[in-house]
Amino acid sequence: MKNYFNVFFCTLGLCIMALGVVFGLYMGIYFAFVGGIINILDGVQTVPLNSYDIAVGVAKVVFCAPIGYLSGLIVFFFGWLFVVSAEG
Repeated sequence: MKNYFNVFFCTLGLCIMALGVVFGLYMGIYFAFVGGIINILDGVQTVPLNSYDIAVGVAKVVFCAPIGYLSGLIVFFFGWLFVVSAEG
């Protein structure tokens, strides 16, 4: 019976790891990079120039790689814990 739990935890861990990669790509590319560019454009288009939106947009674009990497790594780590716990 324990073997079925090992297979289940290993499969669940691999699925969570795959979701971690997808989540990291989403956070880095769409949320930070594209969202940052949209924030910059929205800040420039307002009649009194909105410097807060421009600053947040520039920060999102500059830090899009660490945002995507760390958010994906956190989810990936929890999936790795499932796989390691299934081995032994």
